[in-house]
Amino acid sequence: MGLFPVFYDDKSVPKSEKVNNEGYTIDFPYLHLSSWEDLKAKLK
Repeated sequence: MGLFPVFYDDKSVPKSEKVNNEGYTIDFPYLHLSSWEDLKAKLK
């Protein structure tokens, strides 16, 4: 289908607001971004 997953890990969100996902692993290719600047850099 031409879709590619993106994991956006926003560092500005306090840890107390994040869901605890320890122990989970992602077993497929994906793009890991931590800022919108990262996305802009990847699109160039």
